Amino acid sequence: MQLEAARLLLGYEGSPADDTAGEVAAAERVYARLFDCLAPIIGPAGVLALFLRSAKLARADHPDLDAGLGAFREGTSKSALDAGAKLFRSLSSLDPSPAAAASASVYAKFLGLLATLIGERLVDQLLSKAFPELGAASQESE
Repeated sequence: MQLEAARLLLGYEGSPADDTAGEVAAAERVYARLFDCLAPIIGPAGVLALFLRSAKLARADHPDLDAGLGAFREGTSKSALDAGAKLFRSLSSLDPSPAAAASASVYAKFLGLLATLIGERLVDQLLSKAFPELGAASQESE
């Protein structure tokens, strides 16, 4: 379920061109939205810690994430937003499909960790706050 939600978020933020730069840019935009929503609640360092754990878990299936994990090791709470972007920029050398799969895996792990910590209902509320237009789009399609 988290992987499907992650793909939905990335697809919504994605560019119309099927290229690696578009995939990376979409992943960065999703991170920025989630960061802006969660940082006031758990702090920038808290968002960074959850995201670091998510990337480490996703690395098992996507070893290409190793290069970007260095950005987290060097990150501080002041650069937490930049550290997330650096992780995805490290995927720039990949083809679009593996870059998209690695990004989706990181976000699936992130959403799964959040659900474990605060529950599915609160995660849904946070996603609705971070991506209000997705909620409106799903209501229109029903």
